[in-house]
Amino acid sequence: MSARVALLLALPLLLAAPHAYARSVEEKPAGPTVAERTAHNQRLRALVGKPAVEPISVQHLHTHEWTVIDPAKGATLPQDTLDELLRCHQTNQRTRIDARLVTAIVAAALEFNKRRVLVVSGFRAPKFNLALRKKGREVARDSQHTHGTAVDFKLPGVAPKRLLAYVRRLRLGGVGFYPESGFVHCDTGPIRSWTGR
Repeated sequence: MSARVALLLALPLLLAAPHAYARSVEEKPAGPTVAERTAHNQRLRALVGKPAVEPISVQHLHTHEWTVIDPAKGATLPQDTLDELLRCHQTNQRTRIDARLVTAIVAAALEFNKRRVLVVSGFRAPKFNLALRKKGREVARDSQHTHGTAVDFKLPGVAPKRLLAYVRRLRLGGVGFYPESGFVHCDTGPIRSWTGR
């Protein structure tokens, strides 16, 4: 075979090799244009909202039980959880708790930027309420606590007078102030207010 024939036979391979090599090496794509980057950043900014609201812990001081409420999902608890958490701490008896009470205590925590609510009293069994009255405690004969429509609570680090003023502004129902004990009573009964010890 002559050198000329060998060259003619090898020519297609030589011509194909540079193209095959060029196809195997990926070209680096050009980066996004300034306009594309600006549009992308604007889309991202539209997706970004306010900072997440931190969860709020609600703790019952007598039972030492607690639950967490995520205000971003609404200031609510499942009814069974609410009834269990705010049950009578003396008798363990449960009743249906008015869900507006949770909304009120979570609203107060958010107002003062607090992440903990301390519950002093929720539902009070009628027999326990009567026993407290006989001992001379400041409890109403037909207390809203006995109907599941009241909660006594405080916020660590918040002066009770400031909490009282806020709960009054809610105009949810009755508001009691107990300065010596350091808590506020909130109920969903008639609008009224009083000061205890």
